[in-house]
Formats: sequence, C-alpha cells, structure tokens
Amino acid sequence: MGQNCVAGFYPAFKANMEALGLQVPTGLFATQEKALGTITVLTGFVKSFGMKVTIRELIGAGKLTEILSVAGAYYVSYYLGAVLGSLLVATDEAYAC
Repeated sequence: MGQNCVAGFYPAFKANMEALGLQVPTGLFATQEKALGTITVLTGFVKSFGMKVTIRELIGAGKLTEILSVAGAYYVSYYLGAVLGSLLVATDEAYAC
C-alpha cells in the first residue's frame, strides 16, 4: 500500500543507516542473523566499557575488528542505537515485502 519495497534485509538496513549519516560494513550486517550477532558484541562492549567508549578506542585496544573503522569516532552506544533502529526498520521492510 504505497510502501517502497527493498530487495531484502541488507539493502533496507543499509539505506536506513545511510539516512542517519552512518556507513555500515557489509560483512557484519549482511543478514539479520549477522546483524544480531554484531549487536550482541556491541552491547557487551557498552556493558563492559561504558557509554562513552568510542569504536576507535576499542579498535586500538584490540577489542574490535578494523571493519568497523568506518564508524571510528562515534560512541559505541550511539552506533549501537542506530544499528538497533536500522535492524527494526529493515526487519519490518523485509517482512512487509
């Protein structure tokens, strides 16, 4: 009903992240399952290191792969919030189509 269907989960996820001004590495978010796994890891970092740790700091500490370097200066908690929102949007769009 007037909804613009995207071909699958990742295109919808990527489109939402880009609308927020964030890049997204394909390897970590290509499927809903991979996205959930990445979200679990990011949630663990927020729990362990607090809300103010940046992705760049985690990469420097060897806690996170450089695949996320596209988000370097962002707080993990900010990026996690964007990822969670994009997961919900993409899941809704993928199932609606």
